[in-house]
Amino acid sequence: MYILDEPTASLDALAEKEIYEKLELDVVKFEKEEKISIFNLLNDEFKIDGRTQTFINAVKIYCKSVFDAIEECDTSLIRFAGK
Repeated sequence: MYILDEPTASLDALAEKEIYEKLELDVVKFEKEEKISIFNLLNDEFKIDGRTQTFINAVKIYCKSVFDAIEECDTSLIRFAGK
């Protein structure tokens, strides 16, 4: 079984829209404002299984659940995040 997905696929549409809006950065420069935007995104909160997680933890939980699902051949093990 193959599970191919994009990194933000576990997020609901509103959360994904918010992430893309927050990442509207000027790619020509990477200064204080851009660094703060990324920092704020990484510390944003998401819900997984009713518990609040930071973006970084939500990605870790999601990725681990994908690998568990592959190992067990059971897509119901994939844990999704939302706002």
